[in-house]
Amino acid sequence: MDEANYLASDGRGLSLITEPKLLQLAEYWLSKRAGRPMPTRGDIDPLDIVWALPNVYLVDYERASGTYRYRLAGSDIEAVYQHALGSRSMRGATLRDFLDADKADLVERRWSGLVTRGDIIYMRGLIYHAADRILTGERLLLPLAEHGESLPTGLLGITVSEWQPDTGQFSADRLDIHAIPLSEVG
Repeated sequence: MDEANYLASDGRGLSLITEPKLLQLAEYWLSKRAGRPMPTRGDIDPLDIVWALPNVYLVDYERASGTYRYRLAGSDIEAVYQHALGSRSMRGATLRDFLDADKADLVERRWSGLVTRGDIIYMRGLIYHAADRILTGERLLLPLAEHGESLPTGLLGITVSEWQPDTGQFSADRLDIHAIPLSEVG
């Protein structure tokens, strides 16, 4: 069961975002659209976003199988999942390679607005819960599509967060998930 709060953006678009790095990446993504609803993965140049690389990930979406496959994950992202990956990189990994089936299903549901409608997904609150600590912060998922595709074929994501001890005061309902339609970002 997903206890997160699913919220409409109610016309507020990117003004919902409070974390400066997320806003900066959103502005970069907007600049790469070139009159299209969303940029392609090829439009994203890591050299343009060096300031964000530890927090960034590029994920392909394989529509036929419903599989999310990581192409790139920054060092901060890799560190969160290192316990599940061991010495392996996230490059080429699917959600099911480092999350158990229930958690992978949960992430897929949370990301579904991006791949089914092309929405930008913005999350704020409890990002990840490990055995003795929690990760809180903000996450932004921006859709990417190959030329000629109307639905996303992947995403550019960024997560800015910090670990905190688990004092029992955080629960899954401390996560707000906003779906921002592309029509709200101009």
